[in-house]
Amino acid sequence: MKVCFYFNDYKKHNETGTFIFFEEAKQYVQNLNSHDITFSAAFESSLNADSFNADLEKHSLEREVIALQEKTKRPVSKFRFRIGSFLQKFLTFFYLKIEIEHPDRSSDYDHYLTLKTTAFENLVRRENIDLVVYLHYFYFPSLHIPYILFAWDFAHRNIVGHLEFLNEFDWRERIFKEALTKAYKVVTCNQAGKLELMRYAQVPDERIAIIPFSHPVVPPSKPDSLPEKLKGPYIFLPAGFWAHKNHIVLIKALNHLVKVRGIDLNLVLVGNDRGNLDYIQNQVIRFNLESNVHNLGFVDREVVWELYRNARMLVFPSLLGPNNLP
Repeated sequence: MKVCFYFNDYKKHNETGTFIFFEEAKQYVQNLNSHDITFSAAFESSLNADSFNADLEKHSLEREVIALQEKTKRPVSKFRFRIGSFLQKFLTFFYLKIEIEHPDRSSDYDHYLTLKTTAFENLVRRENIDLVVYLHYFYFPSLHIPYILFAWDFAHRNIVGHLEFLNEFDWRERIFKEALTKAYKVVTCNQAGKLELMRYAQVPDERIAIIPFSHPVVPPSKPDSLPEKLKGPYIFLPAGFWAHKNHIVLIKALNHLVKVRGIDLNLVLVGNDRGNLDYIQNQVIRFNLESNVHNLGFVDREVVWELYRNARMLVFPSLLGPNNLP
């Protein structure tokens, strides 16, 4: 039997939680060993495939797509396309509208996704893979062989109408509907995730597996890794600056504790900007809390560990959960 683990292309500074999960999953896959099962790994990008240091087979979907494009590519006359583009603009001047299609279909994003699906199907067929494990959302699933899918939450359903998910609702629904319906097994990390799968996607109980997050090995303490400006007791919130992480609630609560209750307390924030950082910084200024709120940005994990150790408390007011709890 041949089992392939598929890794999306996630970068350290873009998807913090997902990146950490992927990195730990890679270490696990590297150590897999069985007399009856042959394991392999497929990566969305060639860079991640080449950097994966393991004895098992590894594949690059990016290279598969390029090879498929070379086989299906048609000669493109740039001159003819420019003439067509000029005619389109000329006729628009006379209130006439025409549609032109680029002869190289790879310029069309929907076609590119179809190309990825075909490329992955070719890979699965050529390597005689019997089972695929998708560790995250996927846009080009192989639906002709059994697969296992990890599904963490239904964010777009839990906070319907939230601005962060308005543009994602349709594609999330489309992906979930097909992927979850045909999955051999769906993995989530707790009972809350299981209930969401049953409620929103009608996934049968027997096809859901709960695998709790493992607790990472706690590294030795490194007090020197903490910034010097952190003096006095502080509340800690490790979360990227998404609107749904709800930083504003902590800002308002801190304002009440400091200004009304007279409590000496600070708030430490870590995480990358996901569109809401400017708003939070403006609110800090509005409440005159510049000396109480410390935004450290994206920091290394050893710094996060020390912030955990020294915090008076961790507060996590996210609108989503509990699968995303630190």
